[in-house]
Amino acid sequence: WEKLNDLLNFHRLQYGDDLRLVRDGETLPPGTAKDWRKQMQQGATLILNHVHELDPRLATLATQLRYELGHRVQINLYCTPQEQQGFDCHYDTHEVLVLQLDGEKEWFILPATETFPINATRTPHELPPDESPYLKVVLKPGDGLYVPRGHWHYAVPVGERPSLHLTIGVSTY
Repeated sequence: WEKLNDLLNFHRLQYGDDLRLVRDGETLPPGTAKDWRKQMQQGATLILNHVHELDPRLATLATQLRYELGHRVQINLYCTPQEQQGFDCHYDTHEVLVLQLDGEKEWFILPATETFPINATRTPHELPPDESPYLKVVLKPGDGLYVPRGHWHYAVPVGERPSLHLTIGVSTY
C-alpha cells in the first residue's frame, strides 16, 4: 500500500495510458476520474498499467521473466474495493499470471471459446461459455494463479479488505 501511495502521489500518471478506473465492467471517462478517491469509495477498481516502468523491483521481475520466457511481459496493478467486481467475465489474448499482494480475491475461470485468440480475431459481442467455472479459487497474499490465454475469467474481492494484485501479461505468438 505504501508503494501504491508513492506511485499515485509522486508520479505524473496520464489517465487512460497509465491509470484508469473501471466500475461495473466499464472504464470511467477522464472527467469522472479526476476524483479517483471518491470513485473508488463508490466501487471503482484502480488500474495502474505498465507499473513495471515505475518500480525498479517490478522492472527487474519483468526483465527476468522476459529473459526466461522469451516473450514480452507487462505488469499491471489492480486495486479493487471489497466485494466489488471491476471487470465482467472476459478473456485475454495474452497469458496471465496473477500475484495477490493484499486482501483476498475469488477467481472464477471458465473454458476458452476460441483456441489461442489474438486481438484481430476478437469481436465486440462475444459471450462467455454457458457453463459453470471449472475453477473457483480464493487467492490470499502471496498466492499466484495462471490463467491461460483465451480462458474466460472474472474475480471478486472477498473479506473486509480491498484487494491489491499484480497481473503479469505474457504476450506469446
